Amino acid sequence: MTLSSHPPLFGRRMGRPLTPAKKELLTTTLPLLSFSVPENNPLSLTSLFPTQAPLHLEIGFGTGHHLLSQLLGNPEDNFIGCEPYMGGIAAFLKKMEGHSVDLARIKIYTKDGQSLLHGMPPHSCTTLFVLFPDPWPKKRHLKRRFLNQDTLAQIFRVLTEGGIFTFASDIEDYFEQVLKICHAMDSLVLETQGILENTQETSQRPLHWPLTRFEGKAHREGRICNYASFKKKTEKILDKSL
Repeated sequence: MTLSSHPPLFGRRMGRPLTPAKKELLTTTLPLLSFSVPENNPLSLTSLFPTQAPLHLEIGFGTGHHLLSQLLGNPEDNFIGCEPYMGGIAAFLKKMEGHSVDLARIKIYTKDGQSLLHGMPPHSCTTLFVLFPDPWPKKRHLKRRFLNQDTLAQIFRVLTEGGIFTFASDIEDYFEQVLKICHAMDSLVLETQGILENTQETSQRPLHWPLTRFEGKAHREGRICNYASFKKKTEKILDKSL
């Protein structure tokens, strides 16, 4: 599959007018961090990052609350954040300004997550997060949902052995759909599953991730926020199952 054959990107890329400070970040800092995916060859991670380290990928990072917490909590690792919404990217760049983040460890992909996944080399990501993707709740829009059979197969392909895929959603049927597909993949094992509590206390939350803007909106509107993490089996585990 070529990049041009991927489904179109749904959702907005621009929203409210940005402040002058955020506009400046998009013209000065973003070009230092953004990259493109080659048309017919796998992405070269050695050309993106100066040092080899575990790679963490978050697709649809919104305004960057979770991505920043991961960056600060894993100061030696490499990160790719994927987000097409310019307002979210600008908000994330603004958040980073208040912290000592090594910009060599973070790259941002501003196009759709499917093209990124198809361009990633296999067995390259230690962790992969998809948190509160666009729900597309109307029946005629269900095919627009990001997590589906094809996307989850790509996620499995890019995970390292022992790598962790974590997702969360406040839309019950979407969450159950993803669970069903993951459970049907023999080489994925459920690590943990539960409900995200409406609290800012990271010690009471899975993986100590913060309460993000989109999760907070779901809590305010009375929806239950579910999450699950799956581990990709190692070859050693696979051999024992034969």
